[in-house]
Amino acid sequence: MALFNVDISTVSDYLKITKKSLKAALKAQDVFVNKVFKNQSDFDKAFEGVEDLIIDGTEIPIQRPDNQKGQQGYYSGKKRHTVKMLMMSDSKKRILYVGKLWSGSIHDITIFKNEFSWINFRGKRTHVDLDFKVLKVSYVTHGL
Repeated sequence: MALFNVDISTVSDYLKITKKSLKAALKAQDVFVNKVFKNQSDFDKAFEGVEDLIIDGTEIPIQRPDNQKGQQGYYSGKKRHTVKMLMMSDSKKRILYVGKLWSGSIHDITIFKNEFSWINFRGKRTHVDLDFKVLKVSYVTHGL
């Protein structure tokens, strides 16, 4: 902030504006941002017509927290501090779902279980990377 000669309240205001704009842009493209599906039929309706789902976690680097406790929670194990989110896309490379932010120390599979453990992906070819290899067949029907 000192580098750009901007105080913390101004940065906070910019983030609020940017967040609203990003959410509006994603909503206009039918992307489910932090969508909580109430039940299986909500999920089925939202992803109707989508046969292939590509699921992966993504990390966003953050500035290293000042205190030791904060550093432990956000250290990803990859020599940096991050936040993570789960994303879903389809075979047409459209982003269909953007999950909530989690601390970088939390594994992708834990995020998946917290957000989707009760969802049955029946009728979907679900592609995942090796981070998801421990998933049961009821969660994921096909891996990459």
